[in-house]
Amino acid sequence: MSDLKDSLEKSSGSKPGYTNSWPPLNNNNKKPATIKGDFSAKYPYRWTDKFFEELQFDEQEIPYSNMPGLTRLAYDPTLIAAYGLHNHNQFLLDGEIRRRYTALHMADWLVGNLQEWQGLFFAWPIDYNEPFYQISPPWISCQTQGLAISLLLRVAFLNNDASYEDTVHKAAKLFFVTQDKGGLVSRFEDGGLAFETFPGKVPTLNFVGNLFAIIGIYELAHYFQSRTHETIFSSAINSLINNLNRYEHAPFLLKDLHPSQRIASKFEVDTITNLLFVLGKLCEEDELLAFAKKWQTNYTNNMHAMRYLINTKWDAFRFRNVYKKK
Repeated sequence: MSDLKDSLEKSSGSKPGYTNSWPPLNNNNKKPATIKGDFSAKYPYRWTDKFFEELQFDEQEIPYSNMPGLTRLAYDPTLIAAYGLHNHNQFLLDGEIRRRYTALHMADWLVGNLQEWQGLFFAWPIDYNEPFYQISPPWISCQTQGLAISLLLRVAFLNNDASYEDTVHKAAKLFFVTQDKGGLVSRFEDGGLAFETFPGKVPTLNFVGNLFAIIGIYELAHYFQSRTHETIFSSAINSLINNLNRYEHAPFLLKDLHPSQRIASKFEVDTITNLLFVLGKLCEEDELLAFAKKWQTNYTNNMHAMRYLINTKWDAFRFRNVYKKK
């Protein structure tokens, strides 16, 4: 157990769990939130408790990364933000006060671990390797930024505390910076706007990560009544609609647009279609809803079951050594 603690402390940077110089502010410094527009306290995507049931936690009840193949303990800001949003939604559903404080605790970790990035910006860098995409730490992800922003806006809203908004403003800037400049902005082949989840040597345009990022931008636009973010959101939605067919693979879905053409798992398909339903309703785009319904039907069709099994087994064989612990 002592080895695990040593590994964690090296990963996190300090025992209190804060890697920058601005831990969460106390109530003496609190300023009212500056929400300007319509904003839903409930996060539109829902995880289940089962998704988080195998998490391990440190002594401060912050979850460790559950990425396959890790040989040491490491924090995953994407997971921490998602866990916070899940607990926030559960608090709204059942009123259990522990859920609210868990969401607040995850938000405080994010505030305390926001770091300078590329000398000009702010992000939550990930500090472990991503072997499939050949990414070495530190690296950033649009999914991390999107989920974290969504959580921090809700905590600011519920607690009426502008300090969380300050962190959001810092983190949001990366959605205006291209990947080659250290940001999250990428492009589809037709030039359409997208956001990168795994900024490696080859563009990936991961489906799930891009969708979570777009939701984060939608919430920025509505919370602050920002025309700039509204323009970015509209552009990202139009690009998504124009490129949905690129993710189809007779008749299944691809995880991303990486040349490997890996088939999305049933869990990933469920996540993608639910996120498309969310976005379709938020922006009243019937085409997103139609694609989501079609893909859900494809995966419930018995005629496709054997083909799906063969494809996923082949993918598992092709990449069987990628995430093995060394």
